[in-house]
Amino acid sequence: MTLFDLVVETLKTDDWSFNIVEPGETIAFGITLDSGQFRCYFCVDDENDCIQLVTVMPAAAPAEKFAPLCEFICRANYGLPLGGLAIDLTDGEMQYKTSISLHDVPANMNMIRNLMYPNFTMVDLYFPALMKIVYGDVDPETMMAIIDQQLEDEDDEDEDDDFLNDHFSPHDLN
Repeated sequence: MTLFDLVVETLKTDDWSFNIVEPGETIAFGITLDSGQFRCYFCVDDENDCIQLVTVMPAAAPAEKFAPLCEFICRANYGLPLGGLAIDLTDGEMQYKTSISLHDVPANMNMIRNLMYPNFTMVDLYFPALMKIVYGDVDPETMMAIIDQQLEDEDDEDEDDDFLNDHFSPHDLN
């Protein structure tokens, strides 16, 4: 089974609605999180044994906000163990990306899920912060301190047994 086929099979098994954009290469789907609705793309490179999941933020940043957003993204990415935020400085598109290299590794559905759910968790955490920097004129250092406090507070609370079902719901792109 190719990596592309594995991604398709995982999405089908988990009841995601998706579209194949480029056969063998790109799969698009949407997700509704607490912070909004997002478009996601699996980019599969079977030749090099790599899979990347890109979640696109639903709002682009204006050029005058690029500097504070870049600072915030650098601050956020510095502490991230998996994936990272990105901004396209030509059009302001913001993304969160997770990826995996599976060279000489037997891939399975859980590996695909492990690309998805941390990605969605980080998008849900960071998208509101990005919007506060763009529209609320919150300074990047202050916003990062707020995020750090949020994460600290969550660590102090008990984990919900049904976390995935409470926070993630696939939606149809059509």
